[in-house]
Amino acid sequence: MRRGTRIATLFAIALFILAEAAAADTAAPTATAPTATTAPTAGAAPTATAAPDSAVQPARARSFRLPVPSLAGTMFRFLPDGEWREFDRPLRLTAAPGEERLYSLELRDSSGTRRADYLVDRLAPPVPQPDPAPGSYAGPLTVQLSGEAGSAIAYSLSGPGIDFAAPALWNPERPLVLPASADRTGTWVLVAQATDSSGNESPMASYVYTIMPQGLPATGAAAFAPPQPPRLNAAFDPGIPAIETGDSSATLRFAVPNAGQLVAAVGAGQDVGRAERWQALEVDGRLAVLRLQGPYGWSADLSVSIGVLKDGVISYWPTPYVVHLAPLSPAAATTLRPEAPSLIAGEPGSSSLIVFPPYDGDIYYSLDGGKETLWRGPIPLAAGRGQVLIAWKGQRAGYTDSDSSTMRLDRPPLLPERLLLGLDGPAVRADAFKLSAAPGVTLRYELAEGPVFPAAVTSSSTLLAGDLAVDTPPGTDRIVTIRYRAYSDASALALGGEEGFARLTVDRKPPSPPKLLTSLPSFSRLPVSIALEAEGGSRIMVELEDGSGRPKDSEVRGSVLLGAQGTEARSWRLRAWAVDEAGNVSARIGPYACVVDPVGLYVDQGAPQGGNGDPAKPFATIEAALAAARGDEVVLRVRSGYGQTTALAIDRPSLKIVSGASLAWLWPDTPQQGIVNFPRAAPGTSAISVGGARLGFYGLDARFGGGEGEAIAIKGGGFEAVDSLISASTSKTLSLIDAASAKVDLRGVFLKLGGTGGGADFVARDSSVTISDSDLGATGTTAWLSCLSIKGGSLRLRASRVGASAGISSVGFSAEAATLSIDRLQLELSGSAGYRRGAIIDSSSGRVVNSHIVSSGPPTTLVELRDAKMSFLFDSFIDSAAPKGSLVFSVRGALPLLVDDLFLAKGGARLFDSDRPPEKGGIGACAFAGFGPLVTGAVTLGSVSSLPVFDSTSNKGASIDLGLAPVLRVAPKGGYEVLPGSPIVDAGIPFGPAETAHDFSGLPRPSTAGNGLPDIGADELR
Repeated sequence: MRRGTRIATLFAIALFILAEAAAADTAAPTATAPTATTAPTAGAAPTATAAPDSAVQPARARSFRLPVPSLAGTMFRFLPDGEWREFDRPLRLTAAPGEERLYSLELRDSSGTRRADYLVDRLAPPVPQPDPAPGSYAGPLTVQLSGEAGSAIAYSLSGPGIDFAAPALWNPERPLVLPASADRTGTWVLVAQATDSSGNESPMASYVYTIMPQGLPATGAAAFAPPQPPRLNAAFDPGIPAIETGDSSATLRFAVPNAGQLVAAVGAGQDVGRAERWQALEVDGRLAVLRLQGPYGWSADLSVSIGVLKDGVISYWPTPYVVHLAPLSPAAATTLRPEAPSLIAGEPGSSSLIVFPPYDGDIYYSLDGGKETLWRGPIPLAAGRGQVLIAWKGQRAGYTDSDSSTMRLDRPPLLPERLLLGLDGPAVRADAFKLSAAPGVTLRYELAEGPVFPAAVTSSSTLLAGDLAVDTPPGTDRIVTIRYRAYSDASALALGGEEGFARLTVDRKPPSPPKLLTSLPSFSRLPVSIALEAEGGSRIMVELEDGSGRPKDSEVRGSVLLGAQGTEARSWRLRAWAVDEAGNVSARIGPYACVVDPVGLYVDQGAPQGGNGDPAKPFATIEAALAAARGDEVVLRVRSGYGQTTALAIDRPSLKIVSGASLAWLWPDTPQQGIVNFPRAAPGTSAISVGGARLGFYGLDARFGGGEGEAIAIKGGGFEAVDSLISASTSKTLSLIDAASAKVDLRGVFLKLGGTGGGADFVARDSSVTISDSDLGATGTTAWLSCLSIKGGSLRLRASRVGASAGISSVGFSAEAATLSIDRLQLELSGSAGYRRGAIIDSSSGRVVNSHIVSSGPPTTLVELRDAKMSFLFDSFIDSAAPKGSLVFSVRGALPLLVDDLFLAKGGARLFDSDRPPEKGGIGACAFAGFGPLVTGAVTLGSVSSLPVFDSTSNKGASIDLGLAPVLRVAPKGGYEVLPGSPIVDAGIPFGPAETAHDFSGLPRPSTAGNGLPDIGADELR
């Protein structure tokens, strides 16, 4: 919300505080009679019991409201000779604007007769006066406000960046300070209003100050003339008014003069020469109207002086009119119409304030036919085009509403903005400038060479058309000062905005390069701070490269800190250069190189004995590094080509083996994995054995010499491999990784087992295993091979490939008594004839989703289930074996749940071979092609399809026979993808598990959220 939109409420609060200080018309009166010795307070009921003493002053306030006494039968009359009336309604004592009216009230009840006097003071104080007078100043400027003695002043300020500040009470000890801007003319509008001790408010006054930018002189102060006192002018004749009288009321109508404004002073007497006694008349068409009214039961003769306000001077007719107000009858109760509002202008281009003159009663108003709103203070009127229609009326409790009035007010004009493109501030430096006006802006300017100021911009100054180029030859400096202003159009009478200026320094000299103030070591265990220095005014730019991504440019202030992240090493390269204020760039220095490694011990097989683990003095063997290590966590950075000759037994709590990390090792043009050769696994032993510890491979090409048993044996503890290759070739039986009661995490890992022997890539017993973005491959010629074997524990596999090929026996994946969560698996079986199983799942449970299970070559059983509870969702089963040779599911126990699966066979394959009818499970939205009999054994197609998956009452989940329709093609980057127009497109049903939200390639597929139907199989059409 802009501050200007809160001005009405805030100004009303400030004025309410002033009114409270005056105690006007707010106190809750009592029902007792007035006393003879104490004058009642403003707004309170009379409490005297006899005629007041002449020394006692009457109660004085802007108005009084006297409630009905609690004692029934109370009578009242106005002295000296008013008629007695029953006190049966509240009495509101008021007067005409600018009038002071004395009421003497007498009350009578069973206790006697009392009297009280009330002086209604409607004489507004003079408007507050500023010092110095409004005008144009160089600034900053201190402004004081002063007003009538005993009055309080509320003020508000608008200026650059704000419409109107929150109103506040003026404190003479804290004058306003109007600052000077650096690049623009500042226009400040001060709005002030005084409130006297009776609660009378002066008219709101606004004073405009222009503060020139820093460095620009003032253009001269505007003349300021205080209001002139009224003067007698017998030549002025207001004419004979039309007078309409009623019960305690009168309406006078005068012809509106050709020049000036009619004003009136009611009951002024000898004070007719005071300007505050005069108030403007309401204008109704061609008539000026004055309405007078008294309270119920009161009558009097009022003198009315009429004058005309012209050029700040009031001229009045010497003879006042005498208007008789008869007593108001009980039936008569009308409300005077409030006077018309006026506008107080804000800063040029900002909102103005709609202000009503003081009024005894409530004012309700509406803007442009909107909802009627109670007037509580100034109303902001936003700058814009056109007019706004305001309607208003008066309302008093117990009286009828006044007549409504309307008028149109011109919105404050929109000020053209000074939009000059190509500048960042008032004093800028660059190697060249290209200045232009913003689209749709009419801009005029004045130029001067050097630090002098150009002439002020006028509507005849040069029009900025196109671009204004400011340049200088290489090796030179040039200063140009520009002064500019926006206009509403290009005419000589166009409305102009505020001035701005800028001093442009064109600099074509490159700065000197920065200097290193501290030397840079090539290696450090602690973070290194590098201090740099550049010539005055220049920025230091640094390019830092740490091997983790693209080099980053950044500005530094004084120093650069080169550190590490935890126990990870960082190998830094640093280049630096300077950029001056104009954007000129120096020559670059560097590169400077440094390795920061808090804990890493460096190992190089070719190093001499006696190393200390630094890159310059590495250990010659892993054993030597482990013997010298301190602490529970050891990080070895092994140079590529290292060969381990003996088996390793890891007894440290944590050992990380990382490819080398020195300047010579980490910064090759093409980064490669560090090759580390490990020995053969002897029978009954392992090349690496881990007992209760944590072993990690990071960026390694770990090559084992084959042998028999396990290359890496983990018993308890854990093993983590990231971005590594673990391989071996054997003629015996070997497992690359054998884990028991361990936690294993493989990310971006290749496991490759080959040779003429047999074995497995990975065997885990009672372990927690996580595999992602990895490739497990086993290839042999004569023996048996398995890629992945899980017994007990759990397996979480994501986005990985498992592929097995052997001459005698091949098993891609086996699980026994385990919990499985498999997503985006590419399971491949290939090779010659023999025992071939894609997956063997025994006494396990879980899901296989978004996966390709593929077989080529001899007949194969893709999945063998033994008392397993499995779900296969959005999977593709693809078999290209000889006709009538392959089986997709060999099932002993419960059938699996198959939903949105694709089954493709070269011809004659079988879907199920089961030993008993199904008890749980079913087939939903699956597709078949190339199968002979779909089921054999104790299972029939009808018994399987009849088990509901989702909605058994509709055709949701109905399977389809693809026939000879084309379905898939080999994807360019491996795997398979759906052919456009295939029958499996949009033929699936949405399924709930979160794993099915994306397909094999990671693309989103329609889900249960209702955004369409998915495709059948692991791949979603792109």
